[in-house]
Amino acid sequence: MNPKVCTIALCATENVEQNVANMKRLVETAIAKEKPDWVILPEVFAYIGHPKNVRLISEEATPQLLQYFSQLAKQHRIVIFAGTVHESCSKKDASRVYNTMYVFGRDGAQLAKYRKIHRFRLKTREGVVYDETISFAGGDSLCHLEVDGFKVGLAICYDLRFPAFFDALFSASKFDVLVVPAAFTLETGRAHWEVLLRARAIEYQSYVIACNQVGEHGGGKASFGHSMVVDPWGQVLSSSTDQIGSHFATLHFDKIAEIRAKIPVQQNRLAEYKA
Repeated sequence: MNPKVCTIALCATENVEQNVANMKRLVETAIAKEKPDWVILPEVFAYIGHPKNVRLISEEATPQLLQYFSQLAKQHRIVIFAGTVHESCSKKDASRVYNTMYVFGRDGAQLAKYRKIHRFRLKTREGVVYDETISFAGGDSLCHLEVDGFKVGLAICYDLRFPAFFDALFSASKFDVLVVPAAFTLETGRAHWEVLLRARAIEYQSYVIACNQVGEHGGGKASFGHSMVVDPWGQVLSSSTDQIGSHFATLHFDKIAEIRAKIPVQQNRLAEYKA
């Protein structure tokens, strides 16, 4: 099977109800018009705002969202990588939540759950501070699964900057596809987004599906957009530029095999390197 994949570019704000309504409209329109096999949403699509609200969102909105995605996947016989949602932590960490990606299969069952490991911190030129450690607790486990014959590795946004993370993930899974929901900022995105995505695709000779938030979120925060599908040769197959909407590409298993046979990077990798 050569799955048709769909990335959904959104602009989340503090208005959860409106964010969810926008998400549902875009997802359901894309499914009806293009009939994709996989649908991928961006990071924290339901809420970007004050940290004090994240616990309430995890308790009130997240259970309904997970039920919605399960039913939608089953109804249309598709696979949904549900961006990331706010997952409640233990009561000992009541002010924070996990930043979690759920994956639902064609029968509506949950296939995987990955809690974001690396939490982003940045002070921009304008002085706006991004500090995810205020809102989010960190995960501690890699996550991978198999979908339609493809080995799929899961990562989220800031994970992209840590090569050792992907080395460990590839060692564990030999992934063919990376799925990366994100809310990559405007400033860092202009400089680093595409080069990081293409580098990961080239290094592991794998497809990279990266779905990013786009536009102004309020409070001085903005995301770069440019959701992309990159092939194992590092070519960009689709890009959303800086617009809200859906974009599509098709994955070809034979392309992965062709590139890996042409340059056997993983076979040439040494087990150890001397300092």
